[in-house]
Amino acid sequence: MNVLAMGIALWGDRAHLDLYRSTRGHEVRLLALAGDADFHFKADETATEVVGRVAAEWPPDVLLCGCPEVLPPPREVERCPIKTVALLSDWNLYQPQLEHNLARFDIVLSDRLAERELCVWGARPHFVQPLYAHRTLVHRPLEIDRDIDVLFLGNLNHAIHRERGRMLEIAARLSDEYRVLIDAGYPPEDYARHLNRARIVVNHAVRREMNLRCFEAPVCGALLFFEDANLEAGDYLADGEQAVRYNAGNLEGLLRTYLDDEEKRAAVARAGRERIAGLAIERRLDDLFDWMEVQPRGARRFLELPEAVRALADVMLYASSLETEQRALAAALLGELLGRDRTPPCLMAAGCMLFEEAALGGSPDAAKTVRACVDRFQEAAQTAPTDAAPWFNLAVVARQANAGIAELECLRRVLDAHDVALSPFALGKVTDPYYAAWRLALGRGAMSPALLQAAAAARLAECALERGDNGDALEFARQSIMLRPEIAVPYRWAAMAHTRAGANDEAARLLEVGLPHTAFDVDYRLDLVSAYRALGRHDTARALAIESARIFQACPPLRRHAIQFRSLAVEDG
Repeated sequence: MNVLAMGIALWGDRAHLDLYRSTRGHEVRLLALAGDADFHFKADETATEVVGRVAAEWPPDVLLCGCPEVLPPPREVERCPIKTVALLSDWNLYQPQLEHNLARFDIVLSDRLAERELCVWGARPHFVQPLYAHRTLVHRPLEIDRDIDVLFLGNLNHAIHRERGRMLEIAARLSDEYRVLIDAGYPPEDYARHLNRARIVVNHAVRREMNLRCFEAPVCGALLFFEDANLEAGDYLADGEQAVRYNAGNLEGLLRTYLDDEEKRAAVARAGRERIAGLAIERRLDDLFDWMEVQPRGARRFLELPEAVRALADVMLYASSLETEQRALAAALLGELLGRDRTPPCLMAAGCMLFEEAALGGSPDAAKTVRACVDRFQEAAQTAPTDAAPWFNLAVVARQANAGIAELECLRRVLDAHDVALSPFALGKVTDPYYAAWRLALGRGAMSPALLQAAAAARLAECALERGDNGDALEFARQSIMLRPEIAVPYRWAAMAHTRAGANDEAARLLEVGLPHTAFDVDYRLDLVSAYRALGRHDTARALAIESARIFQACPPLRRHAIQFRSLAVEDG
């Protein structure tokens, strides 16, 4: 089978693809808008045109599209003359882009959680094998000392990785006894070197998948710890034999067990390395391509959708592209669409694109762009006044761009809303826990106004504190907590209001309740230390300060705060 592959590939770069030698007659060639590829296409070309041009030189049997949520295929892939396959990764962040667009493809491959829970129209993801793999030329054993006891290197955005953050805090608390390092941002070779320095690598996957770290850590000789909720890793790595499965209740004990018994740790790590080496992507591609080859063509139900839905789906597909040419295409398509269809979804999409343009500084007249953004959201709100998303977006614009609209009034309208049809267009940042939770809820088809209302109420509480209204701050914070008790933000606002009113005991209680919902949060822990001190609970304050110092000592971006907490502990000693 001839595989024309584009996007973010399983194998990484061409050097790693060159390691693949099919024993079953498969061949891969690369397609891209730009960069190192065998064939290139233009943003306005259709898949039929591209495949026809490629076939004149080399006839492909399948178009394999890696991560179409950020590197979309050529236009009208639903009409492609050959079989099409999408490899889907970060669906927890990109459901609005995927909602209708996955129905363009014959086959969609993703992780096991997506197979079970991803909610999109007209398509069903399949889990065939893990979508990730180490890079054999980069992640390899090195002859260096293992001088790091516990390591995590990866995304430290705890809004998305809340469970991971809590697990890493457990590991970080051991930093006064063991050498613990929790960090991010290392280039590939340095990253691999750190994995070779580690005795244990702690992993926690956002979608309970067998992610990159499940491959990279073992093949570099570290002992992998993976969460017991993982849906995939246990099928490939035997617990206690090739890796270690953990949960919040036993993580500290298991870390101590394997760190204090080097022979046992090394034996499990060796077995894990041998197992993962056999799962290198160059050894798995033949099986994957064999499976793809025998699958029938799909229904491509995208063609069943009304023209207006398909037109907006075109915009959504290309608006999130990493390629400038495709984002420009999305803007042009949206301009054409708005000329004939000013429905709330189209208006919301236009407002979002304008807001992003202003935020990126790509507009020569930012104020005019923001005004146009506000106009789109206001028109959507007038047409769909009971939907939470337009009002929420207007509040976001008011807060971030000083757009001359009443943020508080917009937030109150969110609290009164009861529809979420426009929720895929809600604005936010991936560092916001409400936004991260909202995106995941979209992917699972679990939308309700409660999450946007919880976010709005938390912001109203913060605004009330800013103007010194403790009563309103408490009312809105309590409302936010009631709606989404697992997000820590409103606990802190409520505690501040109680502190100002002299109710230090209630402030401490609320901060204690919210603490398990935080991770590596300096300000939250400082507030709780202060609350204990105000109650005269100096021993408790000292214990929390010592624990906090241990946690932040393990994380270089936050290490300076370890000194701060140690000073607090001395003061309470």
